[in-house]
Amino acid sequence: MAGEFVSVAEAAAMLDVHPQRVHERIREGSLPAEKVGHQWAVERDDLRRIMNHTGPGRPLSSKSAWDLLAVATDGQAASELSPSARSRASVAAADSARPRFLGRTRRRRSPASARSA
Repeated sequence: MAGEFVSVAEAAAMLDVHPQRVHERIREGSLPAEKVGHQWAVERDDLRRIMNHTGPGRPLSSKSAWDLLAVATDGQAASELSPSARSRASVAAADSARPRFLGRTRRRRSPASARSA
């Protein structure tokens, strides 16, 4: 073992995802890991590479793209969307307004900021 390794739970905490998502990425091969006994170990440098990735994510489907346009233009078409489609499009619109380096990651509010809000 060359670098410093962390457990799946630690990797999930660093990536702000559920441990199941880390296991999925290991299975699909997008996150290199080594089996140590009965558990997976992920190299910290591989996690840094993923955390610093700024490329585009999965492309929008044509329906999602049209829903996003409807919400972004505040037209009548937005009022014709289902509540769930309107909500997803609103979140996508808010995400696209964020600085590019944040991408689509969800940030948890710290307990201190939650109390002050």
